[in-house]
Amino acid sequence: MLHITKLANSVLYYTATENTTIDTDYFLFIFEHRATLEKVIVLLSKDNSTEDRFDVSTIEADNHEFDNATEGLWKYTIRQKPAVNPDTTETGLIVETGYMMLHPSAEFE
Repeated sequence: MLHITKLANSVLYYTATENTTIDTDYFLFIFEHRATLEKVIVLLSKDNSTEDRFDVSTIEADNHEFDNATEGLWKYTIRQKPAVNPDTTETGLIVETGYMMLHPSAEFE
């Protein structure tokens, strides 16, 4: 399960590369809230500094993709995108699916 915190840099660990059919560093993450069905679409490149089996990408806090999104459980789909002119259209082979928990920006006591 992925974990993203609002207004914070969130590092994502996933295993999309092992299912790709093209040589690419770009992945389209399509997040959909399980209850509200709202969508957030983010194009990310993987961090090539790791040689581990898994991929790593970061959603930067200053990108604001999730600032107004509903907290809670989301499902996600990752699609491979070509390295040349990647775009945010919902096309490309699905290389991973799963769940993401969106956490509030600050925990209250």
